Amino acid sequence: MGTPTRFAVLGCGNGGMTLAGLIGFRGCPVTIWEGLGTSEKLRGLQTRRRIRLSGAIEGTGRIESATDDIGEAVRGASVILVVVPAFAHESVFERLIPHLRDGQRVVVIPGNFGAILLRNMMAGSRA
Repeated sequence: MGTPTRFAVLGCGNGGMTLAGLIGFRGCPVTIWEGLGTSEKLRGLQTRRRIRLSGAIEGTGRIESATDDIGEAVRGASVILVVVPAFAHESVFERLIPHLRDGQRVVVIPGNFGAILLRNMMAGSRA
């Protein structure tokens, strides 16, 4: 059995929390990033390092870490899941791009042409 895929989830809202919890529940290492700074929610995640899942899946997902430092969040991640509203994509991408490394895969949720925006921003164009 090989090394498990490392994930970074960017976004600490309902979607990001659910994905991070599910990934941890499945046994993969995951770090979650909060883009709005240190909050009570982030401090709780840093302390507990667990996300409780209920509904279609019942259980607890372990997270490696929770941070408001995007560089720390994506360091060593093979897969980066950007889970923020589409209106926030550009500002998250501006913070993310300097930390991306060859071989990392970025998945943008919701899509809404976010991948095209990211590609264009990486190429130095906003169009």
